Amino acid sequence: EVQKHPIPLEIKHYILPSDLLLTMLEAYKNIGMTNVYLEQIEEIKDKLSDDCLNQDSYFLAELLNLDVKEQRKQLILCKDSAPRNQQEELLINIKKTLRQIHFDSSRYPLNASELLGYVNNIFGKHKFNYSTKALTAIENKKVNRKSIRMLINECFDEYDQFIGNKKYESIILSITLYLDIVNLEPYNGMNGFASILGLYYLLLQNKVSIFKYQSFFKYLHQNY
Repeated sequence: EVQKHPIPLEIKHYILPSDLLLTMLEAYKNIGMTNVYLEQIEEIKDKLSDDCLNQDSYFLAELLNLDVKEQRKQLILCKDSAPRNQQEELLINIKKTLRQIHFDSSRYPLNASELLGYVNNIFGKHKFNYSTKALTAIENKKVNRKSIRMLINECFDEYDQFIGNKKYESIILSITLYLDIVNLEPYNGMNGFASILGLYYLLLQNKVSIFKYQSFFKYLHQNY
């Protein structure tokens, strides 16, 4: 299947609105205080991190509308109760995957295949794959066609390049890569979910440490 659509969109071509930039300036002030804040919570940060992981798992399940009773959610997330059905297995998979993202984001760069792997870790091995669509654009009177998979990999490669040479600020790069995922829809399902999961990974990777101790997905659930 071929869609007539401009080929996206290098990261540097996105324009962020001024109000977002002002909000980010305030965020940078707090990020600059990260070490001070971490010293203040040194004795309890492991407990805060565990609690945050449980909250993230809980509210991500809410965003996905999992059909799990409240008491069972608490038992599964806080007491490691064994699952009784498929919905409860999904909840366990969510927690395992978010824990893996916490570990991986401090050690490895993200790519499109790894992001797809996280989605499949939750919903089932090989459940989702790359989209088979292609995009076409006319450039200098020539028709250029690329697969979605190639395009999304180029976006991730460009992101890594810009992160490496520090040409652009890392959080802005994270947001624009998130937008690339949203616009391209690189997988054959759960693209919205994948884009949010990818943004979560990228923010953790770029030292937005607050989301190790305050729930990212609780914030999304309450505000969007």
